[in-house]
Amino acid sequence: MMSAIKIGSLDVVIDVYSKKDTIRGLGICGYGLVKGDVKGVNVCGLGGVVGGDVKGVNVGGFGSEVKGDVKGVNVYGLAGVVGGDVKGVNAGLGSYVKGDVNGVNAGLGGVVEGDVNGVNAGGLGGVVGGDVNGISAGAINIILNELYGFQFGIVNYTKDGTFLQVGALNFKGSGPWYKRFSPIVRTNKKNSVGKKE
Repeated sequence: MMSAIKIGSLDVVIDVYSKKDTIRGLGICGYGLVKGDVKGVNVCGLGGVVGGDVKGVNVGGFGSEVKGDVKGVNVYGLAGVVGGDVKGVNAGLGSYVKGDVNGVNAGLGGVVEGDVNGVNAGGLGGVVGGDVNGISAGAINIILNELYGFQFGIVNYTKDGTFLQVGALNFKGSGPWYKRFSPIVRTNKKNSVGKKE
């Protein structure tokens, strides 16, 4: 049973299972598949897959997969995957972002392959493959490149940067071996050019 209404250039789709090329407006479904972009609000009870970008709000009850970029809010219950960048908020229990996060990435745990400019928060922990310019918080924090900001957790690791780490075990991946570990509080100021633009 599908109810679809067109109001000007906006779509209003209400269905148990929705399979649309693009949603421009409002989509509500039990499970949804959008082959193209979401421009507006898409809410799916069980979860949904968006083949393109999200510009607005995308909500998936159990899970959400956005193959493109998210510009706005992407919220899900258990797991979420973003194939591109996030500009806004990405939140749920577990997340994977292939690109960069400019804003907030939050959950129980997660992986960001690119850079984070803003906040990366994971209850149990998180891994960032690029740089963090801002705050990284969680029980176990791993930043594989550089940190310019703050890192809070039980175990913290970053390769280099200009930062403050607060945690039981703080590690830095560069420098002489005897300067790579510090309990409780660690500060570091990178000696070279400094913050990446």
